Order: sequence, then C-alpha cells, then structure tokens
Amino acid sequence: MHTKEFIEKLVRNELHELPEVIQTETIEKLMKYNNPKLSTEKIRKALKRIKTEYEESRVEAGDAVGVVAAQSLGEPSTQMILRTFHYAGVSFGHTTGGLQRVQEIINATWNIKYPRMRIVLDGSRNPDVVLKEIQEVRGIKLAQYNQDKRVIYTEGSNLREVLKIEGVDAKRTTTNNIREIEQILGIEAARQSIIEQLYDIYQSEGLNVDIRHIILIADMMTKDGEVKSLSRIGVMKNKSSVIMRMAFEETMSILFYAAIQGMVDELKGVNENIIAGIPINQGTGNRDIRLRFRY
Repeated sequence: MHTKEFIEKLVRNELHELPEVIQTETIEKLMKYNNPKLSTEKIRKALKRIKTEYEESRVEAGDAVGVVAAQSLGEPSTQMILRTFHYAGVSFGHTTGGLQRVQEIINATWNIKYPRMRIVLDGSRNPDVVLKEIQEVRGIKLAQYNQDKRVIYTEGSNLREVLKIEGVDAKRTTTNNIREIEQILGIEAARQSIIEQLYDIYQSEGLNVDIRHIILIADMMTKDGEVKSLSRIGVMKNKSSVIMRMAFEETMSILFYAAIQGMVDELKGVNENIIAGIPINQGTGNRDIRLRFRY
C-alpha cells in the first residue's frame, strides 16, 4: 500500500496542469481504493488517462457552445415532461421541481408559484423560539423544523426579514426565489443560485446534465449585472443585431423600428448570417486569413 504523501506527490506532479478540484478528488479516490494490488505503474496509467480525458473534454475555439447547451438541456427537458405525469397527486417534494420550475428560472419570474426557503440554524438559540418567530414573518405560510439537520423548511419566502432573526445562519440560509436573492445578496449569489437550482432539478429527475451547460446559461442571464430572462424582453432585447431580434419574435415591429431609425446590421451572429446566406462565424467559419503584402 502507498502512503498518502506518496500518492499526493505523484498526483501533483502528473496533474499539475489540471484544476485543483480534480487533483484533490483524484487523491481521495486513489486513497479509497489503495491496496497492495495498486502498483505505482497502475496509478501512473490512471493519471495519464485522467489527463487525456480532461484535455479531450475541453472546448475548442469556435465551438457553438450555445447550441450544444440548448440541446443538452432541451432533450432531458422532454423526458421531464413525460415524468411529470407520474407525479400527479404527489405533494411538496415534486411540486417545487420539474419543467415548470425550470421555466420559472429561465424566464427569471418575479412571482414564482411555489416559493420555498431553507433556513439553517446556528444553534445559538432554542429552535422552537426561532421557529415561532419565522412563522410570524410576513410571506411565510408554513414552517417545519428538521431536528436532525437543524434546518427549517418553509412554504413562502421572505429572505430579508428571515436573515434579521437571531439564531439564523445567514451564510447558509437560502430561498428558491432568484429575484429575491439578487435584490438582497447581489448578482453573484443569484448566478450561483441559478446554477445550483437548475442542476438539482435535473439531478432529482435522474437526468445527468453537464454542469458547464448550466453555468453558460447562468452567465448569459447575469452578465449585464442583473438577472435577465432568456426571452425577447430579457437577453434578446439587448442584442445589437436587428435580424437576430427579428428571427426571434415580433418580426414586423422590430423591422419597422429598425427601418425608421436607420439601423445597420453588421452580420456578426449566427442567425443573421444564415438568413443572409453567409458562412457563420463558428466552427471552421470562425477563421480569418490575413496576408502580409510586401512591396
């Protein structure tokens, strides 16, 4: 058997170019399966395979990551629709998830149908006293205390008032209302909540989705410093391309407005290039040839 120091040194040397989280997880896995049959040669072979898999999974320049993300989340969503019918009559657990919740997150809905909170207690006060105070908070309809986890689950949400209550761990308490998180904790917290909630929804349905697709969507929704929906009144509204906005929704009104304002489309995106019959600037089309002339 190998010592932890030996395995850690070997992993650090072989995988020094990879992210820290991958190195740490690799060390933990090797220690878990550490036995006399695990030779140094086998470890080196496994580390080489990990490095190869990581390099092959990286996105190349020019890849249409947006299309891949849409397909990777859209296909499991169809499975989610079919599974929803099996949960008819099931309360609490599945009512907060599913495709309906995905749509609420993507559309950045202000008034979500099932607001929920997960309130973590820090142990400084009697849980029953804290529970009673939370039940009196405006917007909280029902509160249940889980003694094993020291967590209070609520129907209804009021993050601002709950965080003011003594005995509540503000660092770990959260809500499923993205807009509320944005207003109180800021855009970075809202971005992280979008990622976690979308990922948890797909995982709870038994659907494996690469988290990088979800991160890309969260980045698009929050890149301007505020949460914007993936719709014509959100992210699409600020697109500079007239043809791009026309191809999405409200074609005639956008066309008339662009004509009156004398707008110019530089044809830098995918949709407008396809409509104009020009090779798109992605994949092999994302290359420019420059020649240096000598006189």
